This record gives sequence, C-alpha cells and structure tokens, in this order.
Amino acid sequence: MDEVRPGIFGLSLALALKERGHKVTVFDQHKYDENGYQPDRHDAIQAASVDANKIFRASYGTKLHYQRLALESRDAWRSLNETLKHEYPPPADADATRDLFVECGMLRVQPTGALGALEKETLANMERAGLRDTQFVESNAADRERAASRGWGAKLLRFEIPEGSEHGTYEAVLDSLAGLTKCSQASGSFSTQLLPELSYHLESSGGSIATFKIDRTDKFLWDKYSPEQFPVLTWKSAPRDGNGKDTGSVYAFPRTSDGLVKIGYRGIKFTNFQPAPSGTPFTQGDQWQL
Repeated sequence: MDEVRPGIFGLSLALALKERGHKVTVFDQHKYDENGYQPDRHDAIQAASVDANKIFRASYGTKLHYQRLALESRDAWRSLNETLKHEYPPPADADATRDLFVECGMLRVQPTGALGALEKETLANMERAGLRDTQFVESNAADRERAASRGWGAKLLRFEIPEGSEHGTYEAVLDSLAGLTKCSQASGSFSTQLLPELSYHLESSGGSIATFKIDRTDKFLWDKYSPEQFPVLTWKSAPRDGNGKDTGSVYAFPRTSDGLVKIGYRGIKFTNFQPAPSGTPFTQGDQWQL
C-alpha cells in the first residue's frame, strides 16, 4: 500500500499509482475533504494548495520549454473541465462553475509605455508556435480590432500613466490563452518533509496578498470583476534590472463565485529557512525552505 499527502504532487501521484493498480491512502493532519482547501476555513493551514486561485500562463519569454509544458497542461485542464461537466450536475449557484481552469485571459501591463524585453521574447515565441493571434498588444490597432472581433475587447484595458511622468498609457498585452486555476492546483513544498530527495526541486516563499469581498447585491462591482468581464491582471512596477530579474509586480484576480477578489504583490518575499535534517541531498548552509 502506498501512502501520500493531499497536495498537488501527492494527489497527482495518488491518481497515477491507482491507475497502475496500487492501493493508495491519502493522509494529512488537516481535513481537506471537509474544508475543500479553502484558505478562510482554518488559519493554521499553511499548505501551498490552500488558496482560492492561482495564475495560469504560458508567457515565459525565452523559456520555450516552459511555454510548451504550459500549453500541454492547458489542453489537459480543458479536457478535465469537459469531463466534469458531463459527470456532475451544474452547481446550484448560477455564479459558480465546476471548471477548474477558468479561461478569463491575463492582461500583462508594462511598467512604461513600451513593451519590455520579456514581452518581446514571449511574443516572438508565440509567433514561432503559430499562436501570435492569441496575443493582443494594446498599442497595435490590428490586435485591438482582432480582440474586439473575438470578444476580448472589453478586457484589453487601458491605464493612463500618471501626470508628471511620461505621457500616454501603459503598454499592455492581453493573453487569451491564460487564466486561472482553482485550488487545490498549487505546488506543495511540504512534500520535502516526507521525501527529502525533492529538496533540490522544491522551495517555497511567502508573498503579500490582500483579499476583498464584493457584496453580491452590488451588481455594478459584481459584474465588473466577474471572470467574464475582468482578466487576471499583472503590472510590473519597474522594468527588469541589469541582471534580468523582476523587481516586483502587482497582480489581481477576477472575483470568485463567493465574491472574493485577491490582490498580491510580488517583490521581496518571506522565506522560511529551517535547519535541514541530516542527510538532506540539497541544502543552503545546512538549511532548507519550508
């Protein structure tokens, strides 16, 4: 009998083992079968899979292998959505959906009025893959027209650059291949505590997020921030530094069916280093990240 934990790696492993004829037991200290991995059910639950949603994207600049893996997984997510629609009745809540992958798109707002290097690299790779028509650049008239004809025009938002700086609007790219996945579809770094051999491949860090709840009776906000009207949005607060590293960005999600809007900041992160057990294959100064 094989025993695994219920993070994304554990559940994926459980399914793979079961398909191969193994008897599998999923165990954990938390009752995820009852709380559904929802972050507001218990403050003490810290697993990475405990969250409302995660960004899905295939935009990785020159990292073509990431793009290919993401697009391959996108097909799998869409197939899973179709399976769920056929195997389960529609949710009672009209605003809810059984889709695990929500194809709301992602608007990548630039730090200036011009495309950054990462965006140029991403667009070039999308073109090589024959997918340039899925990307809509705000300043490109042909892209705006194509976005409107395909029903994406309302999500190609424009943001004016504040007075006192350069004139115009921030450049942006709307990626119609992107969107969000519902949890528990996040990575699980706690797996290293059971299998230290994963220490080289997994690490975790904490960012800063704020969650707001929209009142369902406020129809204007409820509709404005729905996945049908609002994309995942990211804005880089500054261009990449001389080493090609991002120095921080803000991101926001469409509301959930419960009205939750998550806004986060990616910059300097909290990293929880702890002494690593003896014999751990990979450490940083005899410590690892939990």
